[in-house]
Amino acid sequence: MATYRNSYHWLFFIVQPFFTLIHCLVHYRNAASKNILWAFTVFFSMTIAVGIESQESDITSYMADMTTMSNYDWSWNELFSYYKDSGEIDVFRIFFSYLLSRYTDNGYVLLIFFGIIYGYFFSRNMWFIIGKLKKNLTYQSIILLACLFLMIPIWNLGGFRFWVAAHVFIYGLLPYIFNNEKKHLVWCFITPFVFHYAFVIPLLILVIYMIFGNRLKLYFIFFILSLIIGEINISQFNAVLETYAPRALVERSSSYRSEEKVEARRTGEDADQKVWYIRYLNKFIHWPLYIFLCIVFWKSKKWLAKENGLYQLLCFVFLFYGFANILSTLPSGGRYLSIAGLVALSFLTPYIQNFRTSRVMNKAFIAATPFLILFIIVKIRTSWFLFSLTTLLGNPIVALFTLGNNTSINDIIKY
Repeated sequence: MATYRNSYHWLFFIVQPFFTLIHCLVHYRNAASKNILWAFTVFFSMTIAVGIESQESDITSYMADMTTMSNYDWSWNELFSYYKDSGEIDVFRIFFSYLLSRYTDNGYVLLIFFGIIYGYFFSRNMWFIIGKLKKNLTYQSIILLACLFLMIPIWNLGGFRFWVAAHVFIYGLLPYIFNNEKKHLVWCFITPFVFHYAFVIPLLILVIYMIFGNRLKLYFIFFILSLIIGEINISQFNAVLETYAPRALVERSSSYRSEEKVEARRTGEDADQKVWYIRYLNKFIHWPLYIFLCIVFWKSKKWLAKENGLYQLLCFVFLFYGFANILSTLPSGGRYLSIAGLVALSFLTPYIQNFRTSRVMNKAFIAATPFLILFIIVKIRTSWFLFSLTTLLGNPIVALFTLGNNTSINDIIKY
C-alpha cells in the first residue's frame, strides 16, 4: 500500500513538481518526501534562470568554462595546467566539467548534474534532522524547520562549489556527532580538496573538537568572547597566513583578505551591504540563535549532558560559532555563519521539539518570532533571482523545451 501511495506522489510530481513538493513538506513523514525534495532540486536546476542581477555570479562562470572546455581536446597534462592556472585548489568542478564537455557544450546540462549532487546532500541533511523529531510539530519547531531549510537553500546551487561543500561537510558531521559514526567523517575530510578549499577552516575546527572533546564551558566562553572581540586585525591575520599557510592557499585567498575590501565590508560600503535586507539578514537569524543557545546553556546544560548526540552537538555549535563570528568580518567570511547557523538549527529544532523548554525560552522565542519570520520572507525573496515561472508552474516535460531560455521571477517583476 505504501508503494502504491508513493507512486502517486511521483505521478503528481511529473505533472506539477512545485505543488507536489509543498504537499510532501507538509506531510514530511511520508517515505517519498525526502526523494521528492531531491527530485525538485534537479528540476530546479533544469529551469534555473540567470537573471540580469546574477550575470556575475559563479553559475555563469561555471557554464562559460564548460563551453570553453568543449572546444579543446586536452591531454591530462594540459588539463592539469588549466587547473593550476584557474587558482582553484579543489578538483571536482574543473575535472567534472571537462569530462562532461566531451559530450556537450551546454552549460545548463552541467547545472543538472550539479542539481543531482546538491539535491542529494541537501535532502539527506534535512531529513536527518526531521528523523530526530518526535510527536506532532509545535509552532516553534515549524518556524525553526523553515529556517533550517532556508539557511543554505536549494537556490544556493548558484554558488555550487562552496554551498555543496557545506552540505557535504554537514552530511559527514551530523552522523558523527549524533551517532558516533566515524566512517562518515570521510565526507568532512575530503570536502576541502574535492569541493571547496575554504573548508580547510571547518575541518580544522572539527579536528580541534575531536582533540579536546566535549568541553562545553570552554567552548561557551570562547563563543561569548567572539561576540565581544567582533573583528580581527586583518594586517596581523595576513602576516600569519602568509608565513605559515601553503602558497596555493595564500594566493587563492588574497582577494578575500584585501584590507580595502575588509574595511569596505566593515563600514557597509561594499555593494552587497548597501541593500538593507542583506546588511541585516544575518542579524535577523543569528542573534535569536545566540539567545536561544545561551538560554540552553544556563538552563539545560546539566540534564542535557545525559542526552547523547544533542550535548555533543551543542559543544560543537559553540566552538564553530566562535570561529564563524570572528571570520564573519572578512569578505565572504559571512558564509561560515551560514554553516554555523545550520548546525545550530540542527541542534535547536530537535531540542525544542522533543523536550519541555523553560519559561524563559518560551518568552524569548515569542520575542524572536517576528525576526525569524522576516528572515524566512527575505530568504524566499532571494530565490527569485534564479527561480523562473517554469520552476513554479511547469513540469519536467516543459522544462526540456525551455532549458536555457527561462526568465527569472526577479527580472519579470523588476524589468
